[in-house]
Amino acid sequence: MNRRFQDNTLSLFHKFIRRQRTLSLYRQFFRLIRKIDNDQQRQEIRVWIREEFRKMKHITDKELIDMNLTRGNDALRDLEKFLRHAHVLKD
Repeated sequence: MNRRFQDNTLSLFHKFIRRQRTLSLYRQFFRLIRKIDNDQQRQEIRVWIREEFRKMKHITDKELIDMNLTRGNDALRDLEKFLRHAHVLKD
């Protein structure tokens, strides 16, 4: 087998850790949008979050998963900043 392929496959341990990190990120997004006052905005963002996570569901490469988790964390931070500046979050 190709060594590069072996390095990019996930062990059971790595699958578990990355799955937990992904679920944690998903939950953080939903905790954040729960605070949005406007029901329509909350629903639109909820659909967007689900779409983004579903698009990435098939990825098995460690590096791509880690990159997407990093991008997801950045998106979460950016969304929170945007919502705070737009004053749409409930206190």
